[in-house]
Amino acid sequence: MIKIENRFFFILAFSMALVVALSNYLVQFPIKYLNLQDLFTYGAFSYPIAFLITDLTNRIYGKIIARKVVYIGFILGLVLTLYFSTDFSNLISKRIAAGSGFAFLIAQLLDVQIFHKLRK
Repeated sequence: MIKIENRFFFILAFSMALVVALSNYLVQFPIKYLNLQDLFTYGAFSYPIAFLITDLTNRIYGKIIARKVVYIGFILGLVLTLYFSTDFSNLISKRIAAGSGFAFLIAQLLDVQIFHKLRK
């Protein structure tokens, strides 16, 4: 039987993966209200949830487990994104995807470290 704590850890990791995949999908759709189509996509609204998941994990389990959630969520999210992606031929798309993924990891891992220091 899986402990409640382990189950919650996997829920957080899966939620992170879902947010990553959802944000990568929603970034394709610009917000067409108030002339914001050149500035924002719907991915801008789902992406901050990743920080909420990271901070909740950090508060409940600590920074080591929060890092694990970031890594597991990122890897699963990447797999989901690649599975549902359709454009592998464009070199610019690959570079943007790699840069976006790297920026995500840096931002999340910095968030884990900063949140942990601020808690003290």
